Amino acid sequence: SEISAREGEALADALKVNETLTQLDLGSNQISARGGEALADALKVNRNLTVLYLDNNQISVRGGEALTDVLKVNRTLTQLDLYSSEISARGGEALADALKVNETLTQLDLGSNQISARGGEALADALKVNRTLTQVVLYDNQISDKGDEAEKSELFLLNW
Repeated sequence: SEISAREGEALADALKVNETLTQLDLGSNQISARGGEALADALKVNRNLTVLYLDNNQISVRGGEALTDVLKVNRTLTQLDLYSSEISARGGEALADALKVNETLTQLDLGSNQISARGGEALADALKVNRTLTQVVLYDNQISDKGDEAEKSELFLLNW
């Protein structure tokens, strides 16, 4: 199915006040950057959602950066799936910054998002300080084997 920008914004408004929903699967809905930003605003105040699937959408860099801000303040989200959501290199770097301070996320899927070697290095650095992530998926990105041995080791584990 497809959720229009307007429907996505209405859903985000509902999430701001909903007190029971813990899992939301919005995969393959062509959610745009605008929809990603609306969801991000909702997740800044929602205190119940623990699992969010946004795979196969068009969240883009802008939506990805908005979700990054969420990861810095949201204390309930434990699983986030952004597989093939057009996050790109810049979005990957921004997410890495948020992961340095996030204390609740345990699973993150960033597969197939055009994350570059620089983004991969930023994520490897974030994993050195993050103590809650147990699973990170980064396959099908543009992460190379450049960098020091520690970074290569971290990236190998992430790309497995």
